[in-house]
Amino acid sequence: MNKINANNANVFVGKLGDLLFKAVDKPLGMAINWGRLWSLWPVHIETACCSIEFGAASGPRYDVERFGIIEAFGSLRQCDL
Repeated sequence: MNKINANNANVFVGKLGDLLFKAVDKPLGMAINWGRLWSLWPVHIETACCSIEFGAASGPRYDVERFGIIEAFGSLRQCDL
C-alpha cells in the first residue's frame, strides 16, 4: 500500500492553493477593474478640507461641469469676465 507522507501532502495542498488562486484571480480581478473603471467616486478617507476636491479630480472620467452639461445657475461666482 502507498503511504502518504507529510511532504507529498504539503505539495498537494500547495498545488491546490495555486490552482484555486488562478481560478479565482482572473474573474475577481476583472470585477475589481470593472468597478474601478466605472466608479464615480474613488474610495478616499481623508479629513482635510480639500479631500472632496481631490476625490472629484481623480474620480470620474468625464467632468460634466467642464463640458457644460449640468444646468448653470446664475451666480457671480460662475461669471467668466
